[in-house]
Amino acid sequence: MDEHEMQNVAAEQTDNGKHAAEAFQAQAQKAGEQGLAAVKGLGDNVRTLMEKSLHETRARYAKTKGAMEEVSSAIEASFGAARDGVAQLNVKAIEALKADSEANFALLTSLVSVKSMSDMITLNTEFVRKRFEEATARAKTFSEMARTVAEEAASPIRDSVAKSVKFAS
Repeated sequence: MDEHEMQNVAAEQTDNGKHAAEAFQAQAQKAGEQGLAAVKGLGDNVRTLMEKSLHETRARYAKTKGAMEEVSSAIEASFGAARDGVAQLNVKAIEALKADSEANFALLTSLVSVKSMSDMITLNTEFVRKRFEEATARAKTFSEMARTVAEEAASPIRDSVAKSVKFAS
């Protein structure tokens, strides 16, 4: 082979090498673009999943916040009802103490003017019987008031729990 043929073969092999390199480069670029498209698609999927998760988390937070506000309101209403009920019970207790004090003072006043022992025993017996009847009536009144206060205090919480159970199911 002469030098000219060798140059032609070398040039031809160089051209073949260039074509092979260009083909390889084109395939590599195509593979890179496909990989990039796959990564981009994966990134879009991850972003969509994260946005959906964030949206659901916000919705659950809003729902939970609303439920907690309702519970807080129910507890406040319950404490308010209990406070008012206890105040009413205290007023009744003070009225009962006042009535007892007045009755005791009336008995002492009556005993001072007693002329005989039998009158004193009769006065004392009437006093004890009357005080017992009033104490029984007062106990019934206090019991009813306490039950009413307990129901009024528990009502907001009971309603809130019933609403929560209904909401959950």
